[in-house]
Amino acid sequence: MPFTVAISPLGVFEETAIVISADHGEAMGEQWLFTRTCHPGLYPLDEEMLFDLRVDRRQSSNLARLVAGCARASR
Repeated sequence: MPFTVAISPLGVFEETAIVISADHGEAMGEQWLFTRTCHPGLYPLDEEMLFDLRVDRRQSSNLARLVAGCARASR
Protein backbone atom coordinates (compact mmCIF):
# COMPACT_ATOMS: atom_id res chain seq x y z
CA MET A 1 0.00 0.00 0.00
CA PRO A 2 1.33 3.46 -0.80
CA PHE A 3 2.27 5.72 2.08
CA THR A 4 1.72 9.45 1.82
CA VAL A 5 1.71 12.59 3.91
CA ALA A 6 -1.79 13.53 5.08
CA ILE A 7 -3.33 16.36 7.07
CA SER A 8 -5.36 15.37 10.11
CA PRO A 9 -8.62 17.15 11.06
CA LEU A 10 -6.56 19.26 13.48
CA GLY A 11 -4.34 20.52 10.66
CA VAL A 12 -1.31 18.45 11.70
CA PHE A 13 0.82 16.72 9.09
CA GLU A 14 0.98 12.97 9.62
CA GLU A 15 3.36 10.77 7.66
CA THR A 16 1.83 7.44 8.68
CA ALA A 17 -1.38 7.73 6.69
CA ILE A 18 -2.22 5.12 4.08
CA VAL A 19 -4.28 6.35 1.16
CA ILE A 20 -6.30 3.70 -0.64
CA SER A 21 -8.28 4.93 -3.61
CA ALA A 22 -10.23 3.41 -6.46
CA ASP A 23 -11.52 5.22 -9.51
CA HIS A 24 -14.87 3.95 -10.80
CA GLY A 25 -15.24 6.28 -13.75
CA GLU A 26 -18.00 8.84 -13.35
CA ALA A 27 -19.10 7.52 -9.96
CA MET A 28 -15.79 8.60 -8.43
CA GLY A 29 -14.59 11.51 -10.49
CA GLU A 30 -13.50 15.07 -9.87
CA GLN A 31 -16.89 15.89 -8.33
CA TRP A 32 -17.03 13.28 -5.55
CA LEU A 33 -14.78 12.26 -2.67
CA PHE A 34 -15.70 9.12 -0.71
CA THR A 35 -13.72 8.08 2.37
CA ARG A 36 -14.21 5.05 4.58
CA THR A 37 -12.40 5.18 7.92
CA CYS A 38 -11.36 1.83 9.37
CA HIS A 39 -9.91 3.20 12.61
CA PRO A 40 -10.31 6.92 13.44
CA GLY A 41 -7.93 6.88 16.41
CA LEU A 42 -8.69 9.86 18.61
CA TYR A 43 -10.35 11.89 15.83
CA PRO A 44 -14.15 12.24 15.64
CA LEU A 45 -14.48 10.91 12.08
CA ASP A 46 -17.54 9.25 10.59
CA GLU A 47 -17.05 5.71 9.30
CA GLU A 48 -18.18 6.74 5.80
CA MET A 49 -17.87 10.24 4.36
CA LEU A 50 -19.07 11.48 0.97
CA PHE A 51 -18.46 15.02 -0.29
CA ASP A 52 -19.54 16.89 -3.42
CA LEU A 53 -16.34 18.79 -4.21
CA ARG A 54 -18.00 21.13 -6.71
CA VAL A 55 -20.33 22.51 -4.02
CA ASP A 56 -18.37 21.82 -0.82
CA ARG A 57 -14.65 22.44 -1.50
CA ARG A 58 -13.81 22.42 2.23
CA GLN A 59 -15.49 19.05 2.78
CA SER A 60 -17.69 20.29 5.62
CA SER A 61 -21.03 18.64 4.72
CA ASN A 62 -20.96 14.83 4.89
CA LEU A 63 -23.56 13.64 2.39
CA ALA A 64 -23.23 10.02 3.55
CA ARG A 65 -24.56 11.06 6.97
CA LEU A 66 -27.56 12.76 5.32
CA VAL A 67 -28.30 9.71 3.15
CA ALA A 68 -28.00 7.36 6.14
CA GLY A 69 -30.38 9.57 8.12
CA CYS A 70 -32.93 9.51 5.29
CA ALA A 71 -32.66 5.72 5.01
CA ARG A 72 -33.29 5.28 8.75
CA ALA A 73 -36.23 7.70 8.65
CA SER A 74 -37.89 5.83 5.77
CA ARG A 75 -37.98 2.50 7.64
